[in-house]
Amino acid sequence: IMMGQLEVALLQKRTVEDYQQTIKDAIEEVKKMRDLINGLLELARINNDIFQLHFRPLNIDDLLWQVRESLLIQFPDYNIQIEFDESQEEETEFKIKGDKSLLQMAFQNIMENACKYSEDQRVNVSLLAHSDTIRISFTDRGIGISEEDLPHIFEPFYRGDSSKSRKGHGIGLALTQRIIQLHNGSIRAFSQLGKGTRFVISLPL
Repeated sequence: IMMGQLEVALLQKRTVEDYQQTIKDAIEEVKKMRDLINGLLELARINNDIFQLHFRPLNIDDLLWQVRESLLIQFPDYNIQIEFDESQEEETEFKIKGDKSLLQMAFQNIMENACKYSEDQRVNVSLLAHSDTIRISFTDRGIGISEEDLPHIFEPFYRGDSSKSRKGHGIGLALTQRIIQLHNGSIRAFSQLGKGTRFVISLPL
Protein backbone atom coordinates (compact mmCIF):
# COMPACT_ATOMS: atom_id res chain seq x y z
CA ILE A 1 0.00 0.00 0.00
CA MET A 2 2.78 2.42 0.94
CA MET A 3 4.74 1.68 -2.22
CA GLY A 4 1.65 2.22 -4.36
CA GLN A 5 0.86 5.55 -2.72
CA LEU A 6 4.43 6.83 -3.07
CA GLU A 7 4.89 5.61 -6.66
CA VAL A 8 1.65 7.26 -7.77
CA ALA A 9 2.75 10.50 -6.08
CA LEU A 10 5.95 10.46 -8.16
CA LEU A 11 4.27 9.90 -11.52
CA GLN A 12 3.64 13.60 -12.02
CA LYS A 13 4.03 16.92 -10.26
CA ARG A 14 1.42 17.56 -7.60
CA THR A 15 0.42 20.28 -5.19
CA VAL A 16 2.01 20.61 -1.78
CA GLU A 17 -1.32 19.55 -0.28
CA ASP A 18 -1.36 16.36 -2.37
CA TYR A 19 2.17 15.45 -1.25
CA GLN A 20 1.27 16.15 2.35
CA GLN A 21 -1.77 13.86 2.12
CA THR A 22 0.34 11.10 0.59
CA ILE A 23 2.85 11.41 3.44
CA LYS A 24 0.04 11.30 6.02
CA ASP A 25 -1.42 8.16 4.40
CA ALA A 26 2.00 6.51 4.35
CA ILE A 27 2.53 7.35 8.03
CA GLU A 28 -0.78 5.66 8.88
CA GLU A 29 0.35 2.52 7.06
CA VAL A 30 3.70 2.63 8.91
CA LYS A 31 1.79 2.76 12.22
CA LYS A 32 -0.25 -0.29 11.22
CA MET A 33 2.94 -2.14 10.28
CA ARG A 34 4.57 -1.14 13.57
CA ASP A 35 1.61 -2.41 15.58
CA LEU A 36 1.58 -5.68 13.65
CA ILE A 37 5.30 -6.26 14.09
CA ASN A 38 5.21 -5.40 17.79
CA GLY A 39 2.29 -7.78 18.31
CA LEU A 40 4.05 -10.59 16.45
CA LEU A 41 7.28 -10.05 18.37
CA GLU A 42 5.44 -10.12 21.70
CA LEU A 43 3.52 -13.25 20.73
CA ALA A 44 6.74 -14.98 19.67
CA ARG A 45 8.49 -13.82 22.84
CA ILE A 46 5.96 -15.24 25.29
CA ASN A 47 5.71 -18.52 23.34
CA ASN A 48 9.48 -19.01 23.57
CA ASP A 49 10.49 -21.89 25.84
CA ILE A 50 13.13 -19.74 27.56
CA PHE A 51 10.78 -16.80 28.16
CA GLN A 52 11.19 -15.54 31.72
CA LEU A 53 8.16 -14.43 33.71
CA HIS A 54 8.68 -11.83 36.41
CA PHE A 55 6.08 -12.76 39.00
CA ARG A 56 5.60 -10.30 41.84
CA PRO A 57 2.74 -9.52 44.25
CA LEU A 58 0.19 -7.34 42.41
CA ASN A 59 -3.08 -5.63 43.22
CA ILE A 60 -5.37 -6.37 40.28
CA ASP A 61 -7.63 -3.40 41.04
CA ASP A 62 -4.66 -1.00 40.98
CA LEU A 63 -3.50 -2.56 37.71
CA LEU A 64 -6.89 -2.05 36.08
CA TRP A 65 -6.98 1.60 37.15
CA GLN A 66 -3.49 2.12 35.69
CA VAL A 67 -4.54 0.58 32.37
CA ARG A 68 -7.68 2.73 32.33
CA GLU A 69 -5.65 5.89 32.90
CA SER A 70 -3.18 4.98 30.15
CA LEU A 71 -5.97 4.31 27.63
CA LEU A 72 -7.81 7.53 28.46
CA ILE A 73 -4.65 9.51 27.75
CA GLN A 74 -4.53 7.95 24.26
CA PHE A 75 -8.30 7.92 23.69
CA PRO A 76 -10.05 10.62 25.78
CA ASP A 77 -13.47 9.66 24.38
CA TYR A 78 -13.35 6.15 25.81
CA ASN A 79 -15.69 5.46 28.74
CA ILE A 80 -14.14 2.84 31.05
CA GLN A 81 -16.06 2.07 34.23
CA ILE A 82 -14.44 -0.08 36.94
CA GLU A 83 -16.70 -1.41 39.67
CA PHE A 84 -16.76 -4.09 42.34
CA ASP A 85 -19.35 -6.82 42.51
CA GLU A 86 -22.16 -5.81 44.88
CA SER A 87 -21.66 -8.98 46.92
CA GLN A 88 -17.98 -8.12 47.49
CA GLU A 89 -16.89 -7.02 50.95
CA GLU A 90 -15.22 -3.60 51.07
CA GLU A 91 -12.00 -4.85 52.66
CA THR A 92 -11.46 -7.52 50.00
CA GLU A 93 -7.94 -7.47 48.56
CA PHE A 94 -7.41 -8.43 44.93
CA LYS A 95 -3.84 -9.63 45.25
CA ILE A 96 -2.14 -12.19 43.05
CA LYS A 97 1.38 -13.00 41.94
CA GLY A 98 1.88 -12.07 38.31
CA ASP A 99 3.90 -10.35 35.62
CA LYS A 100 2.78 -6.71 35.71
CA SER A 101 3.66 -5.72 32.13
CA LEU A 102 2.02 -8.80 30.62
CA LEU A 103 -1.20 -8.45 32.60
CA GLN A 104 -1.36 -4.76 31.70
CA MET A 105 -1.08 -5.74 28.04
CA ALA A 106 -3.85 -8.33 28.39
CA PHE A 107 -6.25 -5.97 30.18
CA GLN A 108 -5.49 -3.16 27.73
CA ASN A 109 -6.21 -5.38 24.73
CA ILE A 110 -9.66 -6.27 26.04
CA MET A 111 -10.59 -2.76 27.23
CA GLU A 112 -9.44 -1.20 23.96
CA ASN A 113 -11.31 -3.77 21.85
CA ALA A 114 -14.49 -3.25 23.86
CA CYS A 115 -14.40 0.52 23.34
CA LYS A 116 -13.27 0.28 19.73
CA TYR A 117 -16.13 -2.03 18.74
CA SER A 118 -18.86 -0.12 20.60
CA GLU A 119 -20.69 2.92 19.31
CA ASP A 120 -20.73 4.42 22.82
CA GLN A 121 -17.03 3.51 23.30
CA ARG A 122 -17.84 2.15 26.75
CA VAL A 123 -16.73 -0.89 28.72
CA ASN A 124 -17.79 -1.93 32.22
CA VAL A 125 -15.13 -3.78 34.20
CA SER A 126 -16.18 -5.66 37.34
CA LEU A 127 -14.11 -7.47 39.96
CA LEU A 128 -15.08 -10.39 42.16
CA ALA A 129 -12.84 -12.38 44.50
CA HIS A 130 -13.77 -15.94 45.46
CA SER A 131 -11.92 -18.07 47.98
CA ASP A 132 -9.15 -18.96 45.56
CA THR A 133 -9.89 -17.00 42.38
CA ILE A 134 -10.25 -13.45 41.11
CA ARG A 135 -12.78 -12.98 38.33
CA ILE A 136 -12.60 -9.92 36.08
CA SER A 137 -15.46 -9.25 33.67
CA PHE A 138 -15.28 -6.83 30.72
CA THR A 139 -18.71 -6.04 29.28
CA ASP A 140 -19.63 -3.86 26.31
CA ARG A 141 -22.72 -3.12 24.25
CA GLY A 142 -20.89 -3.25 20.95
CA ILE A 143 -21.34 -4.99 17.63
CA GLY A 144 -20.96 -8.46 19.14
CA ILE A 145 -19.48 -11.66 17.73
CA SER A 146 -21.39 -14.28 15.75
CA GLU A 147 -21.78 -17.90 16.91
CA GLU A 148 -19.65 -18.99 13.96
CA ASP A 149 -16.78 -16.64 14.83
CA LEU A 150 -16.82 -17.03 18.61
CA PRO A 151 -14.89 -20.36 18.78
CA HIS A 152 -12.06 -18.86 16.67
CA ILE A 153 -11.48 -15.43 18.23
CA PHE A 154 -8.35 -16.53 20.13
CA GLU A 155 -6.68 -17.86 16.99
CA PRO A 156 -3.83 -15.63 15.70
CA PHE A 157 -4.85 -13.47 12.71
CA TYR A 158 -8.50 -14.55 12.90
CA ARG A 159 -10.89 -11.66 12.32
CA GLY A 160 -14.63 -12.22 12.22
CA ASP A 161 -16.90 -10.57 9.68
CA SER A 162 -18.24 -8.10 12.25
CA SER A 163 -14.73 -6.83 13.14
CA LYS A 164 -13.38 -6.26 9.63
CA SER A 165 -14.68 -2.70 9.51
CA ARG A 166 -12.28 -1.74 12.36
CA LYS A 167 -8.50 -1.54 12.35
CA GLY A 168 -6.67 -4.59 13.64
CA HIS A 169 -4.63 -7.66 12.80
CA GLY A 170 -6.20 -10.41 14.91
CA ILE A 171 -3.24 -10.76 17.28
CA GLY A 172 -4.47 -9.05 20.45
CA LEU A 173 -6.82 -11.77 21.72
CA ALA A 174 -4.35 -14.57 20.92
CA LEU A 175 -1.73 -12.67 22.89
CA THR A 176 -4.18 -12.03 25.74
CA GLN A 177 -5.16 -15.69 26.01
CA ARG A 178 -1.51 -16.78 26.11
CA ILE A 179 -0.75 -14.26 28.87
CA ILE A 180 -3.66 -15.52 30.97
CA GLN A 181 -2.57 -19.13 30.42
CA LEU A 182 0.95 -18.26 31.62
CA HIS A 183 -0.69 -17.07 34.85
CA ASN A 184 -2.57 -20.40 35.17
CA GLY A 185 -5.83 -18.59 34.52
CA SER A 186 -8.61 -18.83 31.97
CA ILE A 187 -10.44 -16.46 29.63
CA ARG A 188 -13.90 -16.99 28.17
CA ALA A 189 -16.05 -14.94 25.81
CA PHE A 190 -19.83 -14.61 25.64
CA SER A 191 -21.44 -12.59 22.88
CA GLN A 192 -24.49 -11.84 20.76
CA LEU A 193 -24.45 -10.00 17.46
CA GLY A 194 -25.73 -6.47 17.86
CA LYS A 195 -25.98 -6.75 21.66
CA GLY A 196 -22.42 -6.83 22.91
CA THR A 197 -19.69 -9.02 24.33
CA ARG A 198 -18.48 -10.10 27.76
CA PHE A 199 -15.00 -11.42 28.45
CA VAL A 200 -14.41 -13.16 31.77
CA ILE A 201 -10.87 -13.68 33.07
CA SER A 202 -10.24 -15.93 36.07
CA LEU A 203 -6.88 -15.79 37.86
CA PRO A 204 -5.78 -17.88 40.85
CA LEU A 205 -5.06 -16.09 44.11
